[in-house]
Amino acid sequence: MRSSTAVLVPLLLLLPALSHAQQERTVSTRFTPPDRVAGFRVTSVTQMEGGAGGHLLYRSADGLELDTYLYPLPEDPDCLSGCDAVAADREADTFPSLVPALVDRGYFDSLAVERDEPVRVEHAGMSAHGRHLWLAGSAAGKPVRFHLLVFGVGTSMVKVRATFPPSARRDGQVSAFAEEFVRSMLRPAAGSKDCASGPADPESIRLNLDSGMQIGALRGKAGSVLTGLGFELAPSDNEKDVWRTRPTEGWPVGINYGPWAGEASPGFVVEVRLEDRAGTARVTVGAQALCAPRYLDEDPRSLELALEHLTASTVLEKLVPRNARP
Repeated sequence: MRSSTAVLVPLLLLLPALSHAQQERTVSTRFTPPDRVAGFRVTSVTQMEGGAGGHLLYRSADGLELDTYLYPLPEDPDCLSGCDAVAADREADTFPSLVPALVDRGYFDSLAVERDEPVRVEHAGMSAHGRHLWLAGSAAGKPVRFHLLVFGVGTSMVKVRATFPPSARRDGQVSAFAEEFVRSMLRPAAGSKDCASGPADPESIRLNLDSGMQIGALRGKAGSVLTGLGFELAPSDNEKDVWRTRPTEGWPVGINYGPWAGEASPGFVVEVRLEDRAGTARVTVGAQALCAPRYLDEDPRSLELALEHLTASTVLEKLVPRNARP
């Protein structure tokens, strides 16, 4: 994943400041795991409690099984950029401290990290950062190889785990599977628009606000605010207090994009998320452009960030008007 800190954003100076709001960059990863990946096919899927991710078991024709976990990126209020890469590194750094417990519980006779390698997966100008831990040990008196690959891909974490007798060929199968699985997450989502100037940067902008309002007062507004701006709500996936839009062609109505609106719209996807925190609602609004915008000689990445910020801030203003904020 490319860090947003490398992008100059002078156009943000033209946008109104959001009091009491935090801004961060992330990647939208609404994703349906593929049935087949790099010679493996999925044999079982177990949904995590609450619908927040799940466990997929993949199996190759020669019997190698891979445990694949897909779950939301852990919240980190101190992280404002590259949070998916930060989370991947944190999880990889933590894992060696868990190894003694695996041995104590009898899963292994012995186990130790031999190699710890960074992995970068790229596709169509997008990228994801991961770590690959190679461990060696024994189980039931026989030598084993243990692999752990962990990636941060936008708002999702991906973990691939495998254990088998030492085999260079199977080492390669695990690496190929993990990288292809992550690459499939970087591909444009089904239904996304064709872009004359190429796809937008995969990062979106996300604004957080502690509203000072009860969550019930906002639940009835979120959907109507989005539809009132011309967005079409995506079918519910039963995730509580989350409203997502379909990819929207054209400029949303009711948002003043100024001179930029005279150009072709990059299209947007927007998400509103509510969270009850000690009786008050935290509101998170995310906005992601679908296509790279073009306007005169302005930097496309700076322009994209400005348009996403303007979209998200307008949704937030209509949901929690500035004069109603604490």
